[in-house]
Amino acid sequence: MTEYKRNNNPIDKSFLTGAIIGAAAGVVATLFLSPESGEKNRKTLKKNMKKLGDNLDKLQKMMAEEGMDIQEEIKQTASKVAQNIEDEAKKNINSAAKQVAEKSQEVVDATEESAGTQAKASDSAKDTRRTRSSRKPKFFKGV
Repeated sequence: MTEYKRNNNPIDKSFLTGAIIGAAAGVVATLFLSPESGEKNRKTLKKNMKKLGDNLDKLQKMMAEEGMDIQEEIKQTASKVAQNIEDEAKKNINSAAKQVAEKSQEVVDATEESAGTQAKASDSAKDTRRTRSSRKPKFFKGV
């Protein structure tokens, strides 16, 4: 049985780890080095977190709308491409059918010509046989 291995990229993990550690260090440094009291820092932090949450909600809504717009564009483009393919296929099928009809007519015409030539040859062969059958060979003259 084939065993699939997940590609664990160490660069992605180290970047994410560094970003988390850096954010935590920034929060701790800000709290310790702030000239204001802890209560005022908490209020400010709470207010900023609420603003951040509101901004994230707005961003999420914008992304959802953009995603819907992009999805609609993709649907329209796919529909146009499918219609173009269908039109091209119909055109090719009609062209092929026309060519088949033309070739079929050529075959029918050639067959009719051949049949006509064979009929003429058959008629002339019958005429030749009648002529020969009415003539008797010379050695039967006396009979």
